[in-house]
Parts: sequence; structure tokens; C-alpha cells
Amino acid sequence: MTQAMKRFKKCSNKKPKFQMKEEINLCKKFWGCYPLHHYRYDLYKKDKQLSEHGLLKYISEFFFYNLFLPFYDSNKYKILLTDKIITEQLFRSLAISKPHVICKLIDNYIYTDELVKIYYHNISQHLMDKKYQKIFVKPVDGQRGYRIYIFHKNNNEQYITEGNDVFNEEFLNKIGAKK
Repeated sequence: MTQAMKRFKKCSNKKPKFQMKEEINLCKKFWGCYPLHHYRYDLYKKDKQLSEHGLLKYISEFFFYNLFLPFYDSNKYKILLTDKIITEQLFRSLAISKPHVICKLIDNYIYTDELVKIYYHNISQHLMDKKYQKIFVKPVDGQRGYRIYIFHKNNNEQYITEGNDVFNEEFLNKIGAKK
């Protein structure tokens, strides 16, 4: 949180104060606690214009650390919570809202969110059609935001991270070889 608050204080691209206050109050009312995630995920920035529904999709720090994590660390739910593919399948079967899954990389093969094998050109075409501004690549067994790649679309219609990784077939082969 210390880093998040430093970013907030230095930010020159904040939303108007009344808008930030409305968003914080909305999240506070929904989650029943102060939404520290508003700072952690830079939701105060002008370029993070989210609908009410979009804002409420971010899980509050209190809920995550005090209500969810104790179950996460228990062995009872370990299989469901240590593999994002299984978790996503469970959420879909229960009609629980989740971010849109573009593809899954399993044993260096690409699959749809419904586990139908596809190829990189299918992903490339999907990205061109949908015109996403940002995509996330998350490890199946990751937690707490580690090893996540965040790609932003640049002026050349490429998806690039701050570290200059390019989302393409070569990138998927590289991370697929690791896991």
C-alpha cells in the first residue's frame, strides 16, 4: 500500500475529487469497508474510467485478505484455488461473473476458454476484432499479482508491456516453455 499511496500522491492525472469520492463511496457501500484497492490499482486515474459494475469487480483488500485468503490457505479448497483454469471453469458453471478469457496456454498449446484447441492466428484475429486496449497474461498457479504481464495496445496496434515484451506467438512460446 505504501507504493500505491506514493503513486497516488505523485499522480498528476487524477479524476476530479467529486468523482473519486463517488467511486470510493460506491465501493465502500458495496464491500462494507474502505476500498484501499482504489489506490492499489490506480482507479483514481483519469484513464481508468469504469462503470459502476466495472468498479465493483475489483475485490476489496479487506475482503480478499480477511475473508477469501483464509479459505485459500486451507487445504479444503486448495485444488480449486491453486489452478486458475479449474477456478474459471467452476465460476463459469455457477454463472459467476469473471473477466473475459481470450485463451489458455496449456502444455504450450493454445485453447479457447472452453478448452477447444486453437492457433495463434485465431488469437491475433480476435484481438484485432475486439480492439482491447489492455490484456493480462496470468500464470495458472500465480497469486497476489506476481508474474502477471500487462499489455497495452500501442499506436502500431501491438500489445506491449512496460518492459517491452510484445504479445505475439513468440512470447506465448517463451512463457509456454516455462509453464
